[in-house]
Amino acid sequence: MRSPANQGRIFQIAVFSILFHLFILTNSCVRNFMTPESESCEELIIPLDSVITRDYKINILDRVNLPYYRWELASFDDYTQDKAGVILFEWEGNTYYNSTQISQKMLQFLQSYDRTKDVKYINETKKFAEKMVSRAIVQDSAFYFPFDFNWHLKERVLELEPPWYCGMAQGQALSAFIRLYDASKDDRYLKLANKIQKSLTLIKGNYDPWVIYIDQERYYWIEEYPEECPNHVLNGFIFALFGLYDHYRFTNDSTSLHLLKAGITTVVDHIEGWRKPGDISKYTYKYHITSGFYHTVHVKLLEKLFQITDDPFFKEMADAFRSDYWE
Repeated sequence: MRSPANQGRIFQIAVFSILFHLFILTNSCVRNFMTPESESCEELIIPLDSVITRDYKINILDRVNLPYYRWELASFDDYTQDKAGVILFEWEGNTYYNSTQISQKMLQFLQSYDRTKDVKYINETKKFAEKMVSRAIVQDSAFYFPFDFNWHLKERVLELEPPWYCGMAQGQALSAFIRLYDASKDDRYLKLANKIQKSLTLIKGNYDPWVIYIDQERYYWIEEYPEECPNHVLNGFIFALFGLYDHYRFTNDSTSLHLLKAGITTVVDHIEGWRKPGDISKYTYKYHITSGFYHTVHVKLLEKLFQITDDPFFKEMADAFRSDYWE
């Protein structure tokens, strides 16, 4: 059995090595130029309580088993910064604010604060939080965090022009802000977290921007890279679900619990669409992009869902993905 420290380091590899999915821009990414799956991409506009949902058990994990837990203390000087010290994303010769990257750094600071109780970590988290709030756009009282640079997947099968929005970023920001509320006991961060959570309830077809899509079969999806015909990135979807999980842990919010179970149901019923038996799993459901690194991330995420739900299906699928390919 792995020690808690080793478990934390392994999951850290699966999470914090991801700084906005750079693998899809490298030659290590393999793409099969097949056409996307032929399925309807028209959204269904229905109440959220009508989406397909099964009543999964949801465990409240101890701190060292939570998503994003890491044992190494966060650094303050290993990244490009603006004048205030907020992390900047380097891209095509320029620097930008990257909401995914900022949220991940906030989570690192909060874990370091949890371990040391050193106020420098929570102060840094608050500084990053203020930058996020200053950049947010508001739609129907929901906060969205824009990306102000062009982005594309390998071979430009998908190109995004600014401003664009990201379901994974919304979910990780939700985790960061609700955990900041827990650490600081400042109700302001709870209110901000609630505004972020609302972005995971506003569906495509009713709202623009959007990161939530209900398909024709009434499944609930969180889209990392929203496009007219959604592509369903697996890791981004599950990381976003962790935001709903964190929000539910601290608030007992019935909507977050319902949507968490709905998202888990979607993953269960579609996991074979990402799996390639005997080979590396697909990065997206729609495009045939594969990466050995992200295949490993998929395994770790399925294992984390097993911890959260106790449902043996996730352990079985993690083992199946691992048997298909392992570096």
